[in-house]
Amino acid sequence: MYIEQKAAQKVFLALTLILTAGIMANPIKIITPMQGLVFIFFIFFIHSNIEKRFIMKQYAMKSDEQNKILECIYRYCPDSITFKDYKFRYQLGNDIFCKNIGIKDKKKLINKTCYELFPKDIADYIRAKDKEAIETGNSVTYEIRMPQNKKELIIQVTNVPVIKDSDIVGVLTIGRDITKNEHLKKTLHNKHRQLTTLLNTLPMVAYLKNTDSDYLIGNFSPESSYIQKYRLRHRKKIQSEDKQIIDEKKPLSYEIQIKSDDGSMLWHRIYKSPILDKDNNVSGITVLIKNIEDEKNLQSQRETYVATLSHDLKTPTIAQIRALELLLSKDTGEINKDQEELLKLTLDSCKYMFEMVSTLLSTYKYENGEIILNYDYFDMNELIENCLNEISQLSGEKGHTVIFKPNAAENILNADKIQVKRIIMNLLSNSLTYAYPDTELLITSEKIAGNLRVCVKNRSPYMPEHVLATIFNKYVTHAEKFNKVGAGLGLYLSKQIVQAHGGKIITKSFKDNQCIFGFDIPLEKPTGKLIIPDYELKLQA
Repeated sequence: MYIEQKAAQKVFLALTLILTAGIMANPIKIITPMQGLVFIFFIFFIHSNIEKRFIMKQYAMKSDEQNKILECIYRYCPDSITFKDYKFRYQLGNDIFCKNIGIKDKKKLINKTCYELFPKDIADYIRAKDKEAIETGNSVTYEIRMPQNKKELIIQVTNVPVIKDSDIVGVLTIGRDITKNEHLKKTLHNKHRQLTTLLNTLPMVAYLKNTDSDYLIGNFSPESSYIQKYRLRHRKKIQSEDKQIIDEKKPLSYEIQIKSDDGSMLWHRIYKSPILDKDNNVSGITVLIKNIEDEKNLQSQRETYVATLSHDLKTPTIAQIRALELLLSKDTGEINKDQEELLKLTLDSCKYMFEMVSTLLSTYKYENGEIILNYDYFDMNELIENCLNEISQLSGEKGHTVIFKPNAAENILNADKIQVKRIIMNLLSNSLTYAYPDTELLITSEKIAGNLRVCVKNRSPYMPEHVLATIFNKYVTHAEKFNKVGAGLGLYLSKQIVQAHGGKIITKSFKDNQCIFGFDIPLEKPTGKLIIPDYELKLQA
């Protein structure tokens, strides 16, 4: 059609020029002026007709494109779309709208009012918003809530007046389902309230902050104002700690004294932990600050009590031991065999009491981190042989045969010799105590992956896994199972010493009555911060 239009224009111009030139050259021989005008008008009429057909076709093509676009919007738009005329009757509605109101055939929507589709209270609200859009000529946004499949459907609606020739001819309505968003907002609101309640009920200062160390939410109160002052005074130090947490993605805890409003220094325990998002990136930091002044006072009282108790128990016990040893030496006079046997039993009891008091004190000091290990190089094989000599009398009482098999002539270790000896003595005593009479004890020492492993193997009653899992715990003993008496502190202390060296305890019991107790200790003193393991090493059968 575009080619036809161009051709008609060219023909019209050519004929007009030819006719004009002919008339001017010889007006009598060609045509009269009137005939010429009629001919020009005829050519112009044909040209105009062709031009009109071209324009109409262009409008038709454009209208068809617009209709296709609108059809795609109505069909694929996730929002509901309707059009109501100025009498508020529906003339158009897409599939989403029909689905929301439960109409399968869109033709049934034509000329219906909102009162025929919605409950009266909702229809009144919709009609009021439609009138507002038409009367003001402005768009209006609102929400409607209506039941759907036993659930509440929440729609955010926007009314837009449709204007034609300066007159409002209807209302275009776009509705978006925001049910999930509202439920999510409600859930987040509830979680925020729960978090706020939790923070406000915690017996400590707790708050969250972003990666720039800015406070977000917490439970600061007037009583904890001195902590806020501490945060301001030591902002650079706190920012440095936060950077360390963000870089390492690991929690940080320490104890510190903070000056209160009355000028006294109060002990506090500060615990900081990173908040990681789904990509394992730090999105924030949680901070807990607890006043531990009472704990510190109680700890100080406990230390004084334990020290006093240990002194009060050890001093008379030592005096009893020395007196009994003096009597048994017969320097004060002769004693008969019955008296000697009685004195020996009493001496053994006193020594046992002295050892128990020493173990109790050492256990307490390990728990409070008061023990400082004195590292030195020594031969583990030699130390084990010395321990075997000291318990030779105990091993002979039940006819036990003790065999020591080191993997090498020397096993040099860098550790605290006195504390390691305490471990070995506890393990040997425990193994001899519970071993069957007239059985063999095997002690081994060997180097394994940078550690020195010492194991004591005996024949004794089988212990299931749940017993092995607690045998090294404080005040736990299998005495009840084997009709023995004991406090369980010896094995607990042994575990504390092993862990203080950065080592691991070994336990295993087999159903054929073979039991193994031992430990791994690094050959060299650990460097850096020591991480105490909270598990035991289980040997596989």
